[in-house]
Amino acid sequence: MEYISIDIGNGYVKAVNLKGDTLHFPTVLKENRDKNILGEAKSNYKIEVNGKSYYIGNLAIAKRAVRRWQNTKAVNADTLLYIALCASILSKDDEINLCLGLPYS
Repeated sequence: MEYISIDIGNGYVKAVNLKGDTLHFPTVLKENRDKNILGEAKSNYKIEVNGKSYYIGNLAIAKRAVRRWQNTKAVNADTLLYIALCASILSKDDEINLCLGLPYS
């Protein structure tokens, strides 16, 4: 079982696992409507959830996405996408214990 800590901040998502692997990327996402992307860098993140593909972080910024400032981060659908991306990169295990830095209000 893997343990992952994720902090979804207003500016950046920060995540770490027990092995010390880390992620740090801008809290920006945009739905992917392109067919193909050439020359992707290691930190250009894409994720597919429920049949929809999304750019996340610097790749989203390159695609002209903007940050979505919201007061309801704990119940925001974007939050689940950030969690899914971090979990898929930092763990290959089917079972994950998460520690999340989310506001409760």
